[in-house]
Amino acid sequence: MFILTLYRILLFLSLLIVISSTSDDLYVVPYRFFVGINCNGSLTHPYSSLQQALDHIEYRTNLTYRTTIHLYPTYHFVNNTLHLTQAHSHIQISTMNDVDVKFYEKFISQEYLHERLTTAVISGGVKINNWTRINGNTYSAHVPTLNYVNQLFINNQRIPRTRIPTNYSEYLYYAAPLNDPLEGRYGFQYAPGQFNYTSLADAMVIVYHSWTESHHYIDRVIPSNNTIFFTNPSKYPIGQFPPEGKKRFHIENLCEGLIASSFCFVNESKTIYLMTNGSYDPRNVNNIITPVNEIVVLLAGDEWSRPIENVIVNNVAIEHGAWTIDRTEEADGSEAVFLRFAAFVVANASSIIISNVEISHTGAYGLWINAGTEKIDFLNSLITDTGAGGLWIGRDLAPMPKAANSLKIISNEISYGGNVFPSAVGLVDSTSFDVIIINNVIHHHRYNGMSIGSTLGYGPTGTKNILVQENYIYNTCQHILCDQG
Repeated sequence: MFILTLYRILLFLSLLIVISSTSDDLYVVPYRFFVGINCNGSLTHPYSSLQQALDHIEYRTNLTYRTTIHLYPTYHFVNNTLHLTQAHSHIQISTMNDVDVKFYEKFISQEYLHERLTTAVISGGVKINNWTRINGNTYSAHVPTLNYVNQLFINNQRIPRTRIPTNYSEYLYYAAPLNDPLEGRYGFQYAPGQFNYTSLADAMVIVYHSWTESHHYIDRVIPSNNTIFFTNPSKYPIGQFPPEGKKRFHIENLCEGLIASSFCFVNESKTIYLMTNGSYDPRNVNNIITPVNEIVVLLAGDEWSRPIENVIVNNVAIEHGAWTIDRTEEADGSEAVFLRFAAFVVANASSIIISNVEISHTGAYGLWINAGTEKIDFLNSLITDTGAGGLWIGRDLAPMPKAANSLKIISNEISYGGNVFPSAVGLVDSTSFDVIIINNVIHHHRYNGMSIGSTLGYGPTGTKNILVQENYIYNTCQHILCDQG
């Protein structure tokens, strides 16, 4: 033991006289341990976070050779959005190979080895560890530092928020729309007893229209005439599409609706309540995660004249993107267009390759290739378990020099979306040109599988030269919304 400790100390002291800034390879292992010599005999500097490695790269000047960041295959939690700018051009981010993994595991404490995964995961979430058993299969966790908890993932499984009705194939039906068109966007007349709950402060009401659903926070309930008003409006008056909407709605995040395999969050006490199905005890589960970052990874140059260029993201996973809706925000729109974020966003970028990547467990879309980008390849990857859709191309949220162009979307799987926002679409291309979409599989979305250049009207879309070929789309729509195909 003494010899091993001395060896590690000597390696650490040696590191102090080595200048590592000229290295083409950087290694990230998110644990505390001593450094070592890699397989080719050179001294390496394992960073403890991906952000540290990116900070190191920022000090380079006018370098055109590629620097590869090798990530140890475990969770890499990012405190804030991981933003790669023009200074990070010419880099590659990937999971380290088995030889390097075995080398670094010599220096990792045994307690962390159980967290080794098959692929490095860049996570926008935090772990929830401090669970207390209340009774039976019900547990609670106090999370004073979190602003909200509206998603929970346990061992890579999405745990739904509580829902009324508790049967997910059933709905509540309001009694009548409101007569005033303006008020009609903010509420409806409900049937007696539908809102007789102890507290509605943290509840969210989801109302189904025709091709959309709207998400509402409750402002007040007036029992004398069975009327409810919301703090945020729908796009159209509730009830404007009676044959399609059928007066359907449901209520989320009511703790009185807690059933097995569901959770709720009480904001006043910052407490999560979880009821398991009895197959596990959350006090003994290491990976209970709630997302906190809307955007987990952002590739975007700071100025249009300085795009980020020549970046490869390969063989990693990007997980746990959050979703938020402001209490006065209109959260209603075709294809969930009101969402202004995705777990992985590419903007003001050129010559980007994203391959063999998994994007999953998100609150909004998985990947957004924004306007102003060009030469983006998305290949052989998986987008799954998203709150909204899978991939969004384009959207001019601000003045852009040009639409997204010269894109290749080839051999990907986009599946199991719409878990929070069912009106979202598997793949949306709203404004782009010179795009190839070939050999993708899109399935299990609650609205359309693919939407190319769609607008509400017959004017030009700005979308042109799109090749869509040999894609397999199945199990979409799922009898939730109308106007689909």
